[in-house]
Amino acid sequence: MWRQILRANGIPDETIVVMHYDDIAHNGANPHPGIIINSPNGSDVYAGVPKDYTGEQVNVTTFLAVLRGDAAAVAGVGSGRVIEATRHDKVFVYYADHGGPGVLGMPTGPFLYASQLVGTLVNMSAAHQFKARPLRLATRVACLGDLGLFRVSSRSPSVRALWAHGLRANRAGDGGLHGSVRVR
Repeated sequence: MWRQILRANGIPDETIVVMHYDDIAHNGANPHPGIIINSPNGSDVYAGVPKDYTGEQVNVTTFLAVLRGDAAAVAGVGSGRVIEATRHDKVFVYYADHGGPGVLGMPTGPFLYASQLVGTLVNMSAAHQFKARPLRLATRVACLGDLGLFRVSSRSPSVRALWAHGLRANRAGDGGLHGSVRVR
C-alpha cells in the first residue's frame, strides 16, 4: 500500500526498498489467493510490489544494513539494494509489525531493540547520512526517545493491536511489511 502511495506522489521506484515477509498473498487462509486487499471492497495492494527482501531475509541484520546504506553487509542477500542517502535527502521509513515498549518485532530472528535502532540512527545522523528521516511505526507501541525524528505509532501501550474489519479478524498472515524510501 505505501509503495503505491509513494509512486502516485512521484517517488521513483529506484529510491524505494521494500522488505516484506510475503506470507499473506498465498496463505491458505487468504480467501483471495495471490491478492491482498487492505480494506473492505479495496483494491489489490500486492500486485506489482517489488520483493527486495523476503522471508528469512527480513531480519534485524538486513533491516539495519539497508537503513544505514551498507551494501557490503547485504551482498548476495535479496536484491542487495540499500538506502543510499546523503545529508540532502529526506528518508521516509515505514515499519509494520508487532512491537512493545523498547522493541519492534521481526518476522524472523530476534527482535529489533530500540537501542539498536536509535544507535543506528544516531550514528547515521552524526555521519550526515540524511537530512530528515520520518518514521512511521505501525506497531503496538514504539518508544524511541527524541532524536528530532518524526515518529508515529499506531497503538498506545494500553491498546491491544488487532486488525479486523467487521466481525472477522484477518488471520491470513503475521509477517509485517517493512520499507524505506529516499526522497530528494
